[in-house]
Amino acid sequence: MPTPGGVAAAVASVSGALPADDYYFRVTASDGIGWTKASVQLLFDLTDTNYGIRVSWNPVLGATKYRVYRALTAAGAYKYIETTNTYYNYINDSAFTLTAPPPEESTAYINKLSAAGNSWFLGGNLGIGTANPVVPLQIKRGGVIYLHGSPGARVYFFNDETPDWCLGTQTGEETQNFNLHNYGLGTTALSVNRASNFIGIGTASPTYHLHVNGNVKVWNIWWDSSKRRKTNIKTLDGALGKIQRLRGVSYHSEITSKHEIGLVAEEVGEVIPEAVDYEENGKDARGLDYSRLVAVLIEAVKEQQTQIETLKAEVQNLAKRIK
Repeated sequence: MPTPGGVAAAVASVSGALPADDYYFRVTASDGIGWTKASVQLLFDLTDTNYGIRVSWNPVLGATKYRVYRALTAAGAYKYIETTNTYYNYINDSAFTLTAPPPEESTAYINKLSAAGNSWFLGGNLGIGTANPVVPLQIKRGGVIYLHGSPGARVYFFNDETPDWCLGTQTGEETQNFNLHNYGLGTTALSVNRASNFIGIGTASPTYHLHVNGNVKVWNIWWDSSKRRKTNIKTLDGALGKIQRLRGVSYHSEITSKHEIGLVAEEVGEVIPEAVDYEENGKDARGLDYSRLVAVLIEAVKEQQTQIETLKAEVQNLAKRIK
């Protein structure tokens, strides 16, 4: 159980006859059996006479009562009063009990398991399946955690009192994605589609096995192109004619807001449909696989080279006739 925090004092508009002086207070909380370490000593300088002092503090989870200690001097003997409130109006010492200094070590339970109400564990590390946990929560036996939520189940990661990240589902719907949400940017950093297992980075609505909304930097990409997984292999025909029908364009991208160069997917689809992926309507293009154009370009260059070699031979024959 933690030490009471937020201990403060103020002039209380209650009947009292406290002389103007310095007053020292500390507060401790009880779980019904032991007591927490007392709060840091608070000094309150009462400058007005014939008033009381209200000492207040933040509630402590699980506390059944509190003690307010008053030091008779800055380093002298103490008196205390018990209360179940989170404040006490001090007007005199008549209800106080002379005591030793307040506790410097906690004897209150730091955990509570309850069938009803709140349960907690405060202080130290918690081990499940191990008696020697080295982190706040260490699970050694099985290592399985079930999270049930309605709606959804989520794990939040905080920086002090501010959430930084959230991992989990936002609702309990069957179509709900599994998301990693970035609170700093207010966007979904990563999303796994529940129905398709599609993964989205920078998008919460992935439409491919890996859908990245942004730039990607990689060292190498290896395409699975082994003949062991191909049948009916044929050399492309008419590749040069297909390349001649394509149109290289420059344009302003509404995605990057930059001037770009490339091809129009729908135009490529009319010539090389294998390189274009379409929406469900079969008309609007989702994307263009530029890598598939390599095979067409290779065969187009070979066709063009054959034409060049043929023309070279004809030129050589004409040159011999002229001689």
